[in-house]
Amino acid sequence: MNDSKLKVLKNENCAERTYRIRLENFELARESVPGQFVNVRTSDSVTPLLRRPFSIHRVDAQQGWIEVLFDVRGTGTRTLSQVSPGDFLSVLGPLGKGFALDSKDSHTIFVAGGLGIAPFCFVSQYLRERKRSITGFYGTRTKNQLACMDEFAALEIPLIISTEDGSLGEKGLITTPLVSYLKRQAAAELSHTIILACGPPEMLREIQAISRQWGIPAQLSLETYMACGMGICVGCAAAVPKPTGVEQSYKLVCKDGPIFNAEEVVIPG
Repeated sequence: MNDSKLKVLKNENCAERTYRIRLENFELARESVPGQFVNVRTSDSVTPLLRRPFSIHRVDAQQGWIEVLFDVRGTGTRTLSQVSPGDFLSVLGPLGKGFALDSKDSHTIFVAGGLGIAPFCFVSQYLRERKRSITGFYGTRTKNQLACMDEFAALEIPLIISTEDGSLGEKGLITTPLVSYLKRQAAAELSHTIILACGPPEMLREIQAISRQWGIPAQLSLETYMACGMGICVGCAAAVPKPTGVEQSYKLVCKDGPIFNAEEVVIPG
């Protein structure tokens, strides 16, 4: 883990309110694994005071850069959207635990809701380099919010799209075409399938239900507010399922996650 001032190489608007920043650091690019995150100070002033956590979106270990993807939602991300190439940002990372992607004979399905697409360019890059099979499901409210489409096309990732307003792909939530897809697959194929998911809490709870119903292991990337990002402040606790009468226990999203097996945690909200 490093806390460094990283040079901004690129900052671009890639979808409605969505930006992508490229940061230069060879060591961080070499050490990062899909599913990890970085904690970024968005300003040198005390406002905002806390860093912001962002999934590692893409890396290039040869050229020595990482990228993060973010939506402009408040003061911190608005400030971040205005940085220019040549500026420097204080970045702490890589942090957390990544996806478990070691099973060589599995077919990987990723399910992304909104900005939950952020970690899956890195995941797709990792799996494609290892000649592994992958299918993506990506849902947003409207087609203007779809990001990274060129990147997935370059990696030749089959991508099923849904939008809530029907402006592109299937109309509705992304879990609907996911279930339709699972119904079309042979039982033997599903026995070698894993699901990776990142998105809003409602979507992750649905993925938990799909995982139980179909008997398909799933890994969830949790998104939550953090302060330190290292497990010191205990501000990002997620409840662990418990039997009746047993005292509630918790895991920390920043340190024990942000990747959890679907049955490991109770999705908040």
